[in-house]
Amino acid sequence: MTPVSRTIVMVVLAVATYTAATAARGQTSRASGELSGVVTTTDEPGRPVSQVVVKLTAVGTTGVSAAWWERTIAEFPATLTDDQGRFRFAELPVGRYRVSAAKPAFLTTEFGALRPNEPGTAVAVGDGAPISDIAIRLARGAVISGVLRAPDGMPAVNASVLATVAGARGSLTGATTDDRGVYRIFGLAAGEYLVSSWLIGSFSPGEQSTSVTTADVDAALAALERRFGTGGRGVGAGAPTPAFPAAPQGRGAAPPPFRALQTGPTFYPGTPDQAAAIAIKVNGGETRDNVDFQFVLAGTFDVTGVVRLVDGAPAHGAVVSIALGRTTTTSADGSFRIAGVSPGRQALSARVTPLSVALASGQSLNSAAMEAASSQGATLWALEDVFVPAGGLSNLSVTLRPGMTLAGRIAFDATSQTPPTDFTSVQVRVVATAPAGRPTIARDGAFEVRGIVPGPVQISGTVADAAPPGWWLRSAMLNGRDMLDTPIEFGAGTGDVSGVVLTFSDRHTEIAGRLETPAGLPATSYVVAVLPADRQLWHPQSRRLAFTRPATDGQFSFRDLPPGAYALVALTDLDPATWREAAFLEQLAGAGVRVTLGEAGRVLQNLRIAR
Repeated sequence: MTPVSRTIVMVVLAVATYTAATAARGQTSRASGELSGVVTTTDEPGRPVSQVVVKLTAVGTTGVSAAWWERTIAEFPATLTDDQGRFRFAELPVGRYRVSAAKPAFLTTEFGALRPNEPGTAVAVGDGAPISDIAIRLARGAVISGVLRAPDGMPAVNASVLATVAGARGSLTGATTDDRGVYRIFGLAAGEYLVSSWLIGSFSPGEQSTSVTTADVDAALAALERRFGTGGRGVGAGAPTPAFPAAPQGRGAAPPPFRALQTGPTFYPGTPDQAAAIAIKVNGGETRDNVDFQFVLAGTFDVTGVVRLVDGAPAHGAVVSIALGRTTTTSADGSFRIAGVSPGRQALSARVTPLSVALASGQSLNSAAMEAASSQGATLWALEDVFVPAGGLSNLSVTLRPGMTLAGRIAFDATSQTPPTDFTSVQVRVVATAPAGRPTIARDGAFEVRGIVPGPVQISGTVADAAPPGWWLRSAMLNGRDMLDTPIEFGAGTGDVSGVVLTFSDRHTEIAGRLETPAGLPATSYVVAVLPADRQLWHPQSRRLAFTRPATDGQFSFRDLPPGAYALVALTDLDPATWREAAFLEQLAGAGVRVTLGEAGRVLQNLRIAR
């Protein structure tokens, strides 16, 4: 679907005022105000909702010092609505606040938001009449329910059933089946979901978790029925006799060791193949019943092998992962075994660090020792694409290679703040495909991050204990390119990267203004977006693309954008998941009001909706 066909309508803007000035920050206000309101359902008429958790988040605003922007939610304790759905916050510092409401079975919603889980309208709290009658309407989440049955047709009791957003990673919501095998997953946002379950049976005796074939599970189920006399449906005549010893008899007999037999997942409507799964589509508040399916016994197998160092020596303590996070650690001879792997193409990774070796060796590490081990950068890695056939994969040989290094220095662009004399107080964070080593920072600002594996690498940083408004990471330059705008891509042959310069500045920037209706009143039911004029910066990770909702007084603000040319535009609606599409941004750029943000600049740009 193209951006034109979505229900996102651009609003023609008329420029009310335009000024550019050096950023000025107000002093901390000692005045206080009060905010109260009510939470109701989206029904007509709305019914009050009790026991709703209402939270406040302070946001930046003109005239309030940056100290309030740094306030955490903990400083504004959440409150619960009463039986009439009402809530109240007293003695709030003058400023602007986002108000959110959350309760199980409902979708978390902010005041003024067009839809759940989207930014709402900030409430301007002043030193005067209290702000009251803030109304938040909570929508019930969608529900997917059904019956899960075991391979023998009986209800699967106490089994976990998951709903995953189709085409996305994470976003898991789950439920546990009751004694009838019934599950009910609630509180879902509108969308399409894959429903799946894992069947895990505990049987004795044996080692720890193991792979399991259809015959294994059939035999185990038959053994349980004979042992406990459940009277349930059998697995059929001629079922193989399990090679499990009889249950211990007599008092005081020690229970046999625990063994977990685990198959792969089954997806609705009853398939082990995720590609053959059928997604369940739900609308807001809809209940989809009868999503029933039966667990399919698909054999899982072992993957075994040896992890070696570059010189051929065994890698002790290497963390090996495959297939939906199944992980193990290599033994002293470098060997590993991962059980319960479904057949098919899988990505296998291996990684070893001084800390993982120390833990695998059974060393007792205090916090100081763990910190020292984590800071050592001798990280080795391997990433391979393997095919697991029916029957499993044996004698896999994995060779580790040294992790790559990202190095550079830290610099400060100071006008009013005093840079730290010891740069070890600066916190540098690196986000990579796999966890990298802990950044090491010298007193003079030289830093180094080891153990980077192939893939995109993003960098960020903060400075602790700075007086408001504090420092912000303005740029991370590497060979004329800002890593904050475009992450660097490490490849298998990239090698070490050096020369990165992280520059922290106390010269903050801001684009702020007021959105008004044609009559000059605050326009609060719109979204204000900002985008860079440089189309090369239109990508999903761009820090120069942002949107916000005006506060109840019409004020909006974008803080600490990099200097450059931008366009401001107001929208009646915006889809956060897709608004960064280039075709849609092209439409916005043509309708927006151009502004230019300089170093340490504050642009005041008031906007008025055209008639």
